[in-house]
Amino acid sequence: MEIVTACVISSGVRNGSKRYEHIISKRLGFVVLASYNNKVIAGAVYFHFGTNAIYKYGASMKEYQNLRVNNLIMWEAIKWYSQNGYKNFSFGRTEPENHGLLQFKEGWGAEEEIIKYYKYDLRRGEFVKDFSRVTGLHNKIFNRMPMPLLKIIGTVLYRHMG
Repeated sequence: MEIVTACVISSGVRNGSKRYEHIISKRLGFVVLASYNNKVIAGAVYFHFGTNAIYKYGASMKEYQNLRVNNLIMWEAIKWYSQNGYKNFSFGRTEPENHGLLQFKEGWGAEEEIIKYYKYDLRRGEFVKDFSRVTGLHNKIFNRMPMPLLKIIGTVLYRHMG
């Protein structure tokens, strides 16, 4: 039986992204990757400043979710932060409609708080209403697309949004 492994990395993250340039490269965050049979099957991004840490993003391959790699990744990050003197760990923002992610975070004992966000459009000079990214029309469209097409679209969009 192959063992699932996870490791914290602070380099080798996709150069060219704003998050790498402004956060990871300045050692204000890191990535944890999990592999199985020499294949990366999940990963997560964490940011930190002072004594505070935050789980920002995570993803895993659906066919390996039975291995609970997201739990392993989270544990490795929490362990690293604890061993390196961080005092506060935030599980980050989650849309109320994202029940699976909320359940995952609650399983770690995370305490839910309401966070109010405001967006300001500099071009218009006014605050704008924030729409949920979980329930938008784009998700209905993406959910019906075949996986190979989604991978191509994701690769193209990530260059401009990641």
